[in-house]
This record gives sequence, C-alpha cells and structure tokens, in this order.
Amino acid sequence: MNSFSTQTAKLQNIALRVKKFDEMIDFYQKIVGFSLLREENNLAIFGTKSPYDELLILEDTPMGTVDRGHAKKLARFSLRITSKEEFYKILRQMLHFNIPLLETKENKCSQAFMIEDPEGNHLAIYHFDPVLWKSGDCREFRPIDLTFVKKRYPFGHGKLMGDVSLGQLHLNVQDLEASRFFYHELLGMNPEEEGRHLFSLDLEKRFGLKVADIQVDEAMGAWENLGIDFATLAVTDRKVLEKIAQNLNKFEIEFFMDKKQKILTVYDPNGIEWWFMRDYKRL
Repeated sequence: MNSFSTQTAKLQNIALRVKKFDEMIDFYQKIVGFSLLREENNLAIFGTKSPYDELLILEDTPMGTVDRGHAKKLARFSLRITSKEEFYKILRQMLHFNIPLLETKENKCSQAFMIEDPEGNHLAIYHFDPVLWKSGDCREFRPIDLTFVKKRYPFGHGKLMGDVSLGQLHLNVQDLEASRFFYHELLGMNPEEEGRHLFSLDLEKRFGLKVADIQVDEAMGAWENLGIDFATLAVTDRKVLEKIAQNLNKFEIEFFMDKKQKILTVYDPNGIEWWFMRDYKRL
C-alpha cells in the first residue's frame, strides 16, 4: 500500500464549524495572527500572505451543537513555526492579551504552547528544529520561562509569516480500532513505531487518535455538529488516489472521485470528511 510521505501527501487546511462566528474571526485574526484572506458566504478563510496558503477555514453554523459526550472530535490541531524567534514573539502576544496557556514546554530542540479558542478547540503552536533533534538529546522538557519571554520580546502585534504550516492533528474517537483500520488500511497512513495510534501524516508531523466518550447523534445531522468538518490533503502521486479508491471499493465504502481523478472525498467513521487533491489550488 502507498503510504503518505512528504512526496505523496501534505496537510493543507482544516475546516471548523463554529457558532460564535464573529468572535472566532477576531480571535484567530487579532490574537493568533492569521490573515483573513477572504470571506465567502458563511466561510472565513485564514492563512498567511504567501500563495496557496489557506490553513484554517471557519464555517458559520449558528444552529450548531457539540457532539453528545465529554469531548469534541477534534482533540487539537497545531501550527508549526519555522523560526524560533517568531515562536517567542507569538507567545509574547498571548501573554499581552492574557490568553490562558494550557501548557508550555521546551527543550534545546523545540518549544511549544497550547491555548483554547472561544469555542473550546485546542490549538498548539510549536517550533521544532529537526537538525538539533537528530544531533542531540531532546527528551527532557521544562516549562517555558514566561518572565524571560516578557523581558526579551517586547509586544508587537504581528501577523503569522508565510512559512507557517499546519502541524500535528489529533482526534478523539469513539471506536479506536475502526478508526485505526480506516486510516491505516484504507487511506494508507503508516503507524509510527513508537505508538500504534500515531500515524505519519507529513514530514515530522503526526496524526494521532485516542479514545474519548463521544456519541454522535446521527439524527441531528453531521452539518450541525460543531468542531472539525473536513481536512484537505495535497497529493502529488496519482497512484495514491487510485489505491485509496481500490481500498474503499473493496469494502463498499461510499466516496466521490472526479473523472480526471484529481479529487477524492470520503467520510471517515467519525463523520469527518477527507479531501485528497492532486494539483492543489486555492479553495
């Protein structure tokens, strides 16, 4: 089976259904630093100012409700910042606006913090140096010294730079084995050696699963569930889409593929729609 790698798939964007549409726009634009690229109908599309850079889509869902249970389907999503200096400037911005930090940690190879948006979606922002990771011991983490960050980095409300990308994506699932089978056996995501519920999604990125008490009410309709709606992956190899289509046909799972075999969409066992697109362009 074709597995995903840097050459075959790249996580381009995710879409969230939200109820507090205006408040969420303000949060991601003014606090996190996204550029609001455009608004279309009930969508707000965020990214940076580089070409083909849509990273986050908010869908206005005023009648939406949270899935029944104790957790959302989206455990967290993350942004990778390639510059260590920019990472600390973004963290300084969080401190200026008094945004609660759910977690901070760093070592000599990486730095990360986690926040929660106005609708309870968890966002992790991190910097990671792969060269240092390979050359040194980067296992020991410590909390980030916030006092040092305040002294070293003066507040300056800035925008996310063009080299920001989506990083790790983690989901809460009701049926772990069904989800694992779908992502691995049908979509071709390879499990990582150190964790059977962690999959390789992109270079130095992970797609993780964990069991949570979630009971999706099918009668309510998927479009009314707040939280993650779909994820888009850019695929460069046509054979990947062909193999996914073969797997889905084998198990009689409904999906859509256009005649030119450039787009394939399918719903996973958790009601999340996955878009696989060759020759990815702006939505």
